[in-house]
Amino acid sequence: MFKINKLVMYSYDDNSYTYTFESGINYFVGKNNSGKTEFYKFIDYMFGSSVSIKNSIWYKGSLKKATMFFSYNSISYRLTRMIEEEKCFFSYEDEIEGEAINLREYRDRLQSVFSVDLKTLERLHRLTDENLTYRSFTLFNFLGEIRQGVLVDFFDKCDKIEYSTKIIPILNFLFNKNVERIFWLKNEITKLQEEIKQKELIVGNNNAIIHKVNLNLHKLNMHDIFNGSNGDIILKSLTAMTEQLEKTKPMNTKNISNLEIIYSNIDEQIKVYEKYKSDLQNQQYENKNRETLLEIFKTIISNNQEYSYLVEPLIELTDEIKNSISFSQYILKDEVLNKLKDQREKVKFEILKADMQLTRFSLDEKRKSIAIAEDGIKSFSLVFSPKKLKELQTQLKEYKNELKQLLDSDDVEKLKSISEQITELYKSAYEISDFVKTEFDNTQNKFHIKYIKNRNALQTMTYDEKGNEKIYETGSLAKHTLIQLCGYLIFMKMLIEENKYPVIPLLVIDHISKPFSEQNVAAIGTVIHTACKNIGIDNLQIFMFDDKNSDTLNIIPNHKENLLSNNKTGFNPFYHASIE
Repeated sequence: MFKINKLVMYSYDDNSYTYTFESGINYFVGKNNSGKTEFYKFIDYMFGSSVSIKNSIWYKGSLKKATMFFSYNSISYRLTRMIEEEKCFFSYEDEIEGEAINLREYRDRLQSVFSVDLKTLERLHRLTDENLTYRSFTLFNFLGEIRQGVLVDFFDKCDKIEYSTKIIPILNFLFNKNVERIFWLKNEITKLQEEIKQKELIVGNNNAIIHKVNLNLHKLNMHDIFNGSNGDIILKSLTAMTEQLEKTKPMNTKNISNLEIIYSNIDEQIKVYEKYKSDLQNQQYENKNRETLLEIFKTIISNNQEYSYLVEPLIELTDEIKNSISFSQYILKDEVLNKLKDQREKVKFEILKADMQLTRFSLDEKRKSIAIAEDGIKSFSLVFSPKKLKELQTQLKEYKNELKQLLDSDDVEKLKSISEQITELYKSAYEISDFVKTEFDNTQNKFHIKYIKNRNALQTMTYDEKGNEKIYETGSLAKHTLIQLCGYLIFMKMLIEENKYPVIPLLVIDHISKPFSEQNVAAIGTVIHTACKNIGIDNLQIFMFDDKNSDTLNIIPNHKENLLSNNKTGFNPFYHASIE
C-alpha cells in the first residue's frame, strides 16, 4: 500500500497551506498559468529531484519550504525540503523533526524506504554494474506534456542523459531470464581476471629473467641458451666456469711478447709467400704467351728452311721457359701457405686469451656475469607456465562471449505478455474511442501493440494474408499518446506485482488531454480505470493535472481539486499568478 497523504506549503511569514490526497486518482484542474506543470514537477522535487527551483518565479520570495506526508507498507513518513537552501529533513511521522540533512542523505533514506527487496537490489547492481536507485526508477513515474505521443524510448525522462543511460540496464534486468547464470559468469570473470593479472606478472618477470640470463651467458661466450627448463644444466656449466676462473693465473708480459713476435714472423712469411706466388703467376702468364708465339713462328718457318738459322735461338728460349714453369710448380706449394695461415690464427687466439687473463677487469666482469646468470636462473618461477596462462585467457574469452550472449537474451514470453497486456488495455477503449474501434475493425481484429525492448518502443502491428507480422502505421498524436499511457500503466502494474524493485507506486500525468478531440478524450479515463481495477486502488496512486474537467476525460477521481480558488491563483498559494 502506498499513499501520499498531504503536502503542506509554508511561506516566509509562517503561513501554511495544506493539500490533502486520497488513494487512487487525484485530479487537479486549472487554467493556463495556474501551476499544473509546476505541481507535476514539485512532486518529483519532494522525492529527491536535484533540479533547483529556488530562482523560479513560482517560488522565489514566496515559498520557504514544503512538507510531504506519505505512507508505504503501513509506515508513515515525513519529508521536508527547504526551497532556497539545500536543507532537507526526513523522519517518521510520529517523530519530532530532527536535524537538517543534505540531499544525498535525504535520498539515501528514501532509498531505504523503497528498497523492498535488498537481495534483488544487490543482484540488480551486480547484473547492470550501475548504481541504480529508486531515483533511476522514477522514469516510470512521470508522464509529462512535452513528450506525449513519443513511442520510441517512450518514458518521458528518457530524453534526460541521467536516465537514458539507465533505461537499458534496467530493462535487461526486468526481461532477462538468465540472471543466475549471468551472476555466476560475472563472478568467475572477476576471479579469472585477477588470476590472469597475477600470472601475467609472473610470466613477464620470467621473460625478463630469461633475457637477462642469456645476455650474460653471451658475455661469457657460452653457446647454451636458457629457456626456463634447462636451468640445472646451465648452472653446472657456470659452476665449472667459476672453478676454472679460480684456477687461472694471469700470464706474464714476457710470454705475451714472445707470442706477438711469433705472430709477426709468421705474418711476414705469409706475406713473402703471397708476393712470390703472385709474381710466379704473372711470370707463368707471360711464358705461356711466349710459348704460344714460338709455336706460331715454328709453323711459319716450317716450309721455309732458309730461315732455320733463326729458329734455333727460339728453341733454346723455349727450353728455358719450360724449365722456368717447372721450377715455379716446384716452388709454389699452397699447402705450406695454408698451414702458415692456420698457425697465425692459433697464435692470435693465444695472444687474446693471454691478454684477457692478464687484464683483471675482464675477470671481474666474468665473475659478475656468472653471478647474475646464476641468480636469475634460481629466481625463475617454475610454478606457472605461459601455456597455463593461455588456457586461462581462453577460458576468460569464452566466459565473456557467453555473458554477452546471455545479456542479449530476453525473456520472450514475458515480453509477449507485456505486449498483449498493453494491447488489451488499449482495446478497452474500443466502445469509447472511434480511432481505437477503427484500428481493430480495419484489421479484422489483427491490430496489436508490440513492445520492443532494445528500442524501448511501442510499435503498432498487424498481420498480412499469410499471417506474417507487419507494421501498422498510425499517424494520430492522440493514438500515440493513448498507446504511451497504456505502456506506462502496464509497466507500473508489472513493477508493483513483482514487488522487488525500488519503485515508488506512483504515476503523475500532466495535461494528457491536449492532443485528443472531444470524441476520443474519454478513452483516457477508460484505460486508466481499467488499469486501476487490475492493479488495485491502494497499490497505485495517480496524480493528474489538466485544464479539462475530469468528467470530460471520463475520469471518476477519488480526490478532485481546482487549483484556482477565492484565496489563491494557482498551485503555490503564496504566489499571485496572472491567469489566462
